[in-house]
Amino acid sequence: MYTHRCFFDSILKHVSCTIVALGFFAAHAIAQQTEKLPVTETKTVSIQTVKDYLKKLSTDPNFQYAQIGFSLKSIASGNTLLDVNGGKSMSVASNTKLITTSTALAILGEDFTFKTSIEYTGKIDASGTLNGDIIIHGGGDPTLGSDRYKGFPEMDELLKLWVEKIKALKIKKITGSIIADQEIFEENNIPDSWMWMDIGNYYGAGVYGININENLYRLYFKKNTQIGSAAEVLKTDPIIPDLQFNNFVTVDAKGSGDNCYIYGQPYCNDKFLKGTIPSGDINFFVKGAIPDPSFLTAHYLKGIMVAAGISVAGAAITSRQMSIQSKALPTERKLIYTHNSPMLKDIILLTNQLSINMYAEAILKMIGYKSTGKGTTIDGISAVETYWKSKGLSMPGFFMADGCGLSSMSTFTANQMTDILKITSAAKYYNAFKASLPIAGVSGTLSGFCKGTAAENNLCAKSGNMMRVSSYAGYVKNAAGELLCFTLSFNNFGADNYVIKKKVEKVMSLLAEMK
Repeated sequence: MYTHRCFFDSILKHVSCTIVALGFFAAHAIAQQTEKLPVTETKTVSIQTVKDYLKKLSTDPNFQYAQIGFSLKSIASGNTLLDVNGGKSMSVASNTKLITTSTALAILGEDFTFKTSIEYTGKIDASGTLNGDIIIHGGGDPTLGSDRYKGFPEMDELLKLWVEKIKALKIKKITGSIIADQEIFEENNIPDSWMWMDIGNYYGAGVYGININENLYRLYFKKNTQIGSAAEVLKTDPIIPDLQFNNFVTVDAKGSGDNCYIYGQPYCNDKFLKGTIPSGDINFFVKGAIPDPSFLTAHYLKGIMVAAGISVAGAAITSRQMSIQSKALPTERKLIYTHNSPMLKDIILLTNQLSINMYAEAILKMIGYKSTGKGTTIDGISAVETYWKSKGLSMPGFFMADGCGLSSMSTFTANQMTDILKITSAAKYYNAFKASLPIAGVSGTLSGFCKGTAAENNLCAKSGNMMRVSSYAGYVKNAAGELLCFTLSFNNFGADNYVIKKKVEKVMSLLAEMK
C-alpha cells in the first residue's frame, strides 16, 4: 500500500473529497497507533540533547543506509543552532509545497484569485439565435467545481449557473460550438519527471488551463466477496465519454484496502487497471485522473445547455483540439460572466493542510504566468528560483522539478528549507503561510503527533512522505518561548512509516522542551 510516491496522498486516495472526511481520515490514520509520549524533563533538554539523539539515530539499524538532514535556526537572531548534514541536497517530498506556496503568496498575493470567464463570439439576433460560439476562457483555477469550499458551487451547480447566465441573454439557439480555451497553461500538463505509476491516479492528475472537480473521477467496482476473482468495474462518476479500462484488478481480503493503480496518459481514454481491492465493500471506489478536464467541462456544459432548451449546432471542443485541426481560436469575444476562485490564502490553506498536489502545480504555473506570461512548469520554477535568489538564499543544491514534490528530482538542502522558513517569517504574508501548516496534535497530517508533549498545539509543520522519504519542516516555540524554524529529512531508510513517525515525534518534542 505504501509504495505510492506520496504516502499521505496514497492513504487519502480512496476517501471522500470533502474536507471534513479528509481531515478525519488523516487524523484517524495516524492517531489510531499513536501513544502519548512522556514529557521530557525540560531542565535536561539542550541543543546537545537534540544533537546526541540525532547522532544516535545515525547508528540505528533502520538508518544503516539512510541520509539524515537536520537544520535548526532561531527566528529572532537568524543564527544556526544545529546543523546535521544541513548542506546535503535531499528529497523532501511534499515539503516542496512550502517553497511553492510561500513564493506564490509573495508574487501573487494573499488575495489573488483565479478567474474563469464565459464569453461569446458573433451576434445574438432578435430570435435569440447566437450566430457564434460560447467560449469557456480558462484561468487555471484548480478549485473550479470542487466541493471543498463553502459558498462556491460544485461542478453541476457551477455549470448550471453558467447556463443561467447564458439564458439571461435570451439565447435560445447557438449556431457555433462550445469551446474550452485552455491556452493560459501549457499543453504538457504533467512535470517531465513524474513516474508512470503515479500518472493516471488522482494524486498524479495534471493541471490544465481549465480544471474541473480537481481533475478527478471516482471509479466504482461491483461488490464481490470471492477472493482472487476479477473485480468488475461498475461505473465512473462523473461519466467520461469513451473512457475504456483494461482491467486486471482482483479481489483481496476484506479490509486489505485500496491497492488499485490506474495507468494512462493525459488526453488518452484508454486506461490500464492493476492491483487489488478489498472484498465485500458496497460501492468501493478508487480515484483516477480525468484525461482531459477542459474537454469534459465543455462537454458537460453543452449537455446542460441542451437540457435547458438551448440548441447547440456545433460540438464541444478544446483549443488544443482546434489547434490539431488547424482551426484558429476566436479572438473577438464578449464577456458573459466571470467566476472567481477562493482567495489564494484559502487555496494554500488546503494545499498544505491536505497536501493536494494539483493545487500546488496550478499555483506554480500561475507563478510562471504572472512572472513571464508563460503558464508552464519550467517558467514557474524559474520565477521561484529568481525570487529566492533575490532574498539572498544560497542556491547550490536547490533542484526544483515540480511544485508539489511528487518528483523524486525535486531536492533541497535542510538549510535552504529552514532559510526559506526564516525569510518567510519576516514577510507580510507570514500569518497566512503559517496558518496553512498542520499543528502537532491538532490538525492535518500532524493531528496524531506529539500528544501529551510540549510540542502539542505548539509546533506547526508540513510533512512530506513518499517511498523511502520522510520530511518535516516548520516552526516551534521552545521552553524559553523562542520561535525556531527547523527541517528534518530522512532519505533511503529501511524502517516502516510507524517507526519513522516515532523518531520524528521524539525530535519534535525535544525541540519544544529545549531551553
